[in-house]
Amino acid sequence: MILVDTNLLLRSAQPGHAQCQMARDAVKTVRQLGYFPCIVPQIVYEYWVVATRPVSSNGLGLSTIDAETDIARIIEQFHMFRDERTIFDRWQRLVVEYEVH
Repeated sequence: MILVDTNLLLRSAQPGHAQCQMARDAVKTVRQLGYFPCIVPQIVYEYWVVATRPVSSNGLGLSTIDAETDIARIIEQFHMFRDERTIFDRWQRLVVEYEVH
């Protein structure tokens, strides 16, 4: 298993970014080599912060709905090691419900 860094996910989500294809290729190569890319809740928390931050403040400028969609896709693509106390599920419910940016 290989832990995927937040920056790799962020670059992969930005088709216009110069490092987008490199980030996507890195994940593809990891899989081709027989490793399993995985994430932990902290990666998702960090992704949310940058994804919902305005572009003018070095973020992606996504709405909370779009960020939620991205996170669902990320969780589908990568094995996620969840915390034992269901903190992640509670966090996700709160940031979506209160549209946290």
